[in-house]
Amino acid sequence: MPEFRYGPVEMYVVGFAQEKPDPGAWDALTNVLATGAVRLLDLVVISKDSMGEVAILELEGNHLLDLDIEPDPLADGLIAEEDLVELAAPMPRESSAVVLALELAFERTLAERLAQGGGEVLQTTRVPAPVVNAIIDLYEAVEGK
Repeated sequence: MPEFRYGPVEMYVVGFAQEKPDPGAWDALTNVLATGAVRLLDLVVISKDSMGEVAILELEGNHLLDLDIEPDPLADGLIAEEDLVELAAPMPRESSAVVLALELAFERTLAERLAQGGGEVLQTTRVPAPVVNAIIDLYEAVEGK
């Protein structure tokens, strides 16, 4: 069985209430990428000005909004322009969004090993972090922890 070149990819759309994403978001992304748990395949910034005009900014080289990272050059362009136009439509004026394609690198190894044993992941379910935290907080409150 050949090695997988890529693991599962998750698309994230992160919205901001201003025309440029918060610089703290770049720090968080850089820190997560440094762990090696995920790999950046594509990144696009969408912004909508006060007149409702949409700008789509691709990550070019490694200098989009002073961001010092770059995506896997083989996967750059993974996020389709028609998807970006659709994502931008409901955005309020004077706002922005960062669209990320992140490879879950740790899952690539899992998928390879499962395939070697004749298995494959048929479905995954994501429980958002706020939901998980609320459930655990509730459980701890009930259990008195």
